[in-house]
This record gives sequence, structure tokens and C-alpha cells, in this order.
Amino acid sequence: MKRFLPTLLLVILCIGGFWFAASHSFFKKPEDKPVNLVTANKDDVQSFTIKNNAPQQGETPVITLEKKDGKWAMTQPAAYPLNTYSPDSWVSAITSATGDKKIEENVQDLSKYGLDKPKEEFQIVLKDGTRKTLLLGDATPVTGTYYVKTDGSSTVYQMSQENLQSLQKQPIDMVEKDPFQFDYNKLKSLTVQWKGQEWTLTKSDLSKMAYESDWKLGDLSLSSDDGTAFLDKMINFASDQLPVAASTVKVDNPELTVKIVESVDGKDVPSTYVGKIDGGVIWIVKQGGPWAYSLNPDDIQQLYDKAQDTRDKVAKEKADAQKASSSNAGSQSSGSTGASSTSQTQQTK
Repeated sequence: MKRFLPTLLLVILCIGGFWFAASHSFFKKPEDKPVNLVTANKDDVQSFTIKNNAPQQGETPVITLEKKDGKWAMTQPAAYPLNTYSPDSWVSAITSATGDKKIEENVQDLSKYGLDKPKEEFQIVLKDGTRKTLLLGDATPVTGTYYVKTDGSSTVYQMSQENLQSLQKQPIDMVEKDPFQFDYNKLKSLTVQWKGQEWTLTKSDLSKMAYESDWKLGDLSLSSDDGTAFLDKMINFASDQLPVAASTVKVDNPELTVKIVESVDGKDVPSTYVGKIDGGVIWIVKQGGPWAYSLNPDDIQQLYDKAQDTRDKVAKEKADAQKASSSNAGSQSSGSTGASSTSQTQQTK
């Protein structure tokens, strides 16, 4: 028995060692960690370009934005007005883009990944003139992922479609699409003239936020909820087409006129928008503004009809309140009559 003790001890030590190694994942293959592909400080990005080398019908081949005096401006395909968030959002996306998995290093034949002729190119230019480009190749065998690499590198990575979607943009994704521009809480009055008819919404208390103040529709008093419902509808208008130069749109004898007055530092700041129906859409132009935006005429009709809908709603609420009041008064009167009758009967007895 003593002869087997060293062997038994060795077996126990081996089992213990194996258990310890297994519990600490010593035998597992290291998992791929996401790798940041385009390293740059987003504040250093001065311009970016989205190049689509195989555009589908209606897609723009090249989109370029440049930062001028701290603000983004589109230079290709045209100097469209930009919304305030999309350019910075795109820069954040490219500077945080990651490769989910390393496919191959020192690749000699890029054609097997579709990277010899990239489908799309995403490039940024930094303040010091440095250019960094992310190239998109073919889809991988794994559904929803693609081959990518950076310019100047021979390493191919796998990237998810979700990651790519934040980079694959068209001009419509970045331009301003709201035809009516105003500060929600500074609006003092809104007048809508549509096909010869008109209504005016007025804020009752300029010292309050829009959702705190009561409103008036003509002479009709409205609650804050009813009043701001008009503003909500206005700010939710958005064109589904790129804007066009205002000079190319005829808006003489307009079907729509919207007059907005904002109260800024105690002063009235007016602005006027006019709209003309053409080709099944209504083109809306701010007087003196450079761009025209298209909307569905039915949207404008619904905005105008909202005034009558609100009048009907308030009238019904008043009628219901009066009916309830009359009903309560009748109940109280009936109760008093019953009590009086009972008292007289007791007196007779």
C-alpha cells in the first residue's frame, strides 16, 4: 500500500491542478474583443465624406460635410440646411466604430473580402490634415455582418450591420426637414389662413411656459393641454423630401399663410410662411428664407380643422358640465321636496 501512496498523491495533485486551471478558464480560447477602428478625438474632426461606390436608384454617391466657424455645412451634393444633431452624431459613430472580430491579418488578396473595390468608404479629416478611412466590403457568412478594414491597414475585421447603419446615411438623414421654425415656449400667437378662412391662437400668460399657460382660440378660452396641442402638431410637421431653393418655387396667391409671433426679451418677433399647392404637395416658404419644404396638403387641412375640433370639444365639455349641474340641482330640489312632505305628514299626525 505504501508503494502506491506517491502515485495516488500525484493523481490527486493532477486532478486538483486540472480543476484549478479549468475553473480559471486556462483551457478556453480567448474571445475576440471589439477593436476601435478609427481612433480620433471627435472634436478634432473638421470634415467627413460618405462615398457610396455602388449607389442604388435615388441614392447620392458622395456626401461631404465641413465644419466652418464651429458649425457643420454640407458641401456635397448641395449646401442643404442641416439639422442640429445628425452631423455630430455621425462623427461620434465613426470615432467609436468597432470591429467585432478579427478575420485575418496581413491580407494579401483583398478581393476575397470584397475590399479591393469597397462598396462604401467613410472618411474623416482632422484639424492637422490627417485622413482616416473605413472601407466596407462584402457580407460575411455570418448573417448581419460585413468585412471592413481601415485605409493603410492589411487587417480585416467583421462589423455588424447595426454598427454600419449609423454610418450609412443619405442627405435626407441630415438635412433640416421642419418647415416651421419657432421656439415652442416663446410663441405668443399663431395665425393660420387656409383657403380663405382663418383662426388665431394666442397665449394668455407670456411669463409661463407653453404647457403651463392657458390659451385663447379667438375668444374661446382653452386649457394648456388644448392650446399646446396646436403647437405639438406644428412642430411634428416634417418633409419627406429634400428641400429646394425657394427661388425655384412660385408662391404667389398662396393657399396657406401662417403668421407666427414670438416674444423674445419682451419684444415681438414676427415671421410669416406661405404655401402653394403644386404637383400634389404644398411647398412652404418662410418669407425671406432660402428654402422651400414640401408637405401633404391633407396635413395642413388637419391643422386647420383642429380649431373646429377644439371648439366642438370645449362646447361638449361645457354642455356636459351644465347638464351635470342641472341634474345635481334637480336631485337636491327633489330631496328638499321629499323632506318637506314628510315633515307635513308628521305634523298632521
